[in-house]
Order: sequence, then C-alpha cells, then structure tokens
Amino acid sequence: MMRARNVINLRELNDECCLSIFNHMAFWDRDVHEFGDISKEIVKKCKGLPLAAKTLGSLMQNKTKMGEWKEVLHSKIWDLEKVEQEVFQPLFLSYNDLAPTIKCCLLYCATFPKDYKFKRDDLIKLWMAQDYVISKGNKEKGTTGDAVFDNLVARSFFQDFEIDLDTSTITGCKMHDIVHDFVQFLTKNECLIIDHGEETTSESKVFGDKVRHLTLRYVPEGPLPLFISSYDCKNLRTLATFDSRITTIDPNLILQLKCLRTLNLSLNPIKELPKEIGELIHLRHIDLSFNHILKKLPDTICGLYNLSTLRLVCCSNLTKLPENMGNLINLKHLYVDGCGLLKSFPKVIGRLTSLQTLDVCSCGGDKDEAFQIGDLRNLNLEGSLKIQLRGDATDKSE
Repeated sequence: MMRARNVINLRELNDECCLSIFNHMAFWDRDVHEFGDISKEIVKKCKGLPLAAKTLGSLMQNKTKMGEWKEVLHSKIWDLEKVEQEVFQPLFLSYNDLAPTIKCCLLYCATFPKDYKFKRDDLIKLWMAQDYVISKGNKEKGTTGDAVFDNLVARSFFQDFEIDLDTSTITGCKMHDIVHDFVQFLTKNECLIIDHGEETTSESKVFGDKVRHLTLRYVPEGPLPLFISSYDCKNLRTLATFDSRITTIDPNLILQLKCLRTLNLSLNPIKELPKEIGELIHLRHIDLSFNHILKKLPDTICGLYNLSTLRLVCCSNLTKLPENMGNLINLKHLYVDGCGLLKSFPKVIGRLTSLQTLDVCSCGGDKDEAFQIGDLRNLNLEGSLKIQLRGDATDKSE
C-alpha cells in the first residue's frame, strides 16, 4: 500500500470551481440552463468547500421543479450560527431530504471509527440486525439494504469505493471525515465511541439510558472493561470493539445486555465466551472473527433463535460447533473460513433451512453425527461454497 509522504492542504475553492463540481453532480444527465442562475446562488452557500458542493449537487439531482430549488436556497438551515453547524449546513439539507429508513442507516455508521473501510454486504447485515431494512426476498415488506446503500452512494455520503470488476458493483467504501463528524454530531446521545483511558471524560459520563450503540477502542489485554456495568446498559442495541485485546468477559456484564442485537468482539484474544450469552435472546448478529484462542462456543448460544449472522472467520483454534445448532432456525449467514481445526460440522446443520450463506462446508467423519455432502440438499444456499472432504465423504451415492 502506498502512503502519502507530504500532506497538501487545499485552500477554499473559488465559486467557479465549486459551481463546476456542483453542476457535474446535479446535471450529469440534463441541461443546466434552466437552473443556471439559482445554481450560482446555492453554490455561494458552499463557502468554497468541495464536499459541500458535491453533497448539494447530489441532493439536487432529482429535483426538477424551480420551487424545489428555491426551498433549498431559502432553507432555514443556512441561518444556523454555531461554527459546528455551519460546517454541516449542506449535509443537513441532504440529510433532511432522506427517507426515515435511510436516515437510520446513515446514522448507524456513527458506531464505526473514522476512516473505517465498510464492506457493503456486512454493513447491510448490521442494518438488518437493527430492523432498519429487510432482506432482498421481502421487498414488498419494506426497504432493502441494497437500495439504501445505493441511495447513500448517490447522495455522496460515501467515497473511496471498492468495485467488483466483474459486476461493476460497489463492494466497499469509506466515509469522509466531515460526514463522519456530522453523523456523530447527530447521534451524540445514542451512539458513543469510548477510547481506553477516557472513561472519566465528560462525554462518557453522559452514557445513560439514551445510548443505544457503544463502541470501545484500544482496550488493553485483559477483561472487557467493567466500567460499562456502572452505567445503565440495559437499552444497548450494539456493543462493538476495535483495536482491542480483550481476553475475558464478566458473565454479570453479559446479563445486563438484555436488549443487545449486535455483538462485535472480532480481533480479540478471547479465551471463552460466557454461557450467559444464551440469555441475550434479541441477538441477531455475532462477530467473533479472528479470535485465535477461542476453542469452542457455549452450547447456550443455540438458544438464540433470533440470531441471523454468526461470523467465526479465522478462529484458528476452534475445534467444533455446538451440537444443537439446528435450533438456530433463523440463522441466515454462517462464516467459518479459516477455522483450520474445525474438521466437521454437526449433522443438524442440515436443518438450518433459513441458511443462505455458508462460506466453507466441512463434510465427512461419522455418518450418523457429522454433516455429509448429501445434507446440502436441504439447504437454500446462495453464492459460492468451498467444500472440505474428510474421511469417507467422497461416497459416490452423495
């Protein structure tokens, strides 16, 4: 990867350059002539900021009536006086134009650190875990994650795209620092990111029953910080860690998270997951990927009947999956690639008729207890699947 050796600080653009950016976004498939004069007036509001011009241009793409343009030009948002809000004025206009569902999805991005590389499919699954969007197969029941993601791309809330060269589909992206500041500004009472050592700051002290999504960063090797338990975390919907080295989790802390829907403990050296996790019946999404010390999952995890996604990628010491996984009737996505010591699956995996994604399937061993190739017939899998054959799994009858 190449890194910049010198940082170039760009000055504010003049109105002509801002207008060029604005027009490129707003009139990419139509004539600029009708809205030429009002475009110049709107661009003056950008105050030379390229992101503002780009965001406003994206906002105006689908506005075809002069009245709609005048509403933007004369919006009360331009009268905000606080410096923080002045920077966000163009983003406020674009944000206020979003449907409620799309607003929720955008604001959820505040749970991630700055410069985070979003993966399209992973982000959509996290939105689904919060019931913001529905799956592709239920379009008649609500908005799909793909539609929301594409809308946010079109509005210039995302950038630095990764593209699938075969399908020309955007598979990954980042969020501009100013946009990230904006969504954190809007969610400061609901989303909280705490860096280790800042537990006593004024920001973390406000952590109360309004906080729904908590992110911890830079936790040193040791237990999941118990300071969380000193707060009222019964309403938390998300608990995530980044750049941390958590080894153990207090069972009593787990029992306080009764409303949790998403648990992300990936990239931690966790030795054991408490059996009390089975009490968190609202959990939809668990990510334990890259926990290289974790050897097994508690059997109680099989009681999480709302669980939709279970990520165990590169849990290199994981030797088995719970025998009662067939009880996870709503499990749609199971990721176990890189679990080299996982020699076989329980046969009950074949009962997971809701399963859509299985990246690796280990078949063979005891025909009565282990998952066999023939058991794949009962599943409704999508996409690609890597099959690992063990023992007598090459039986031609399968």
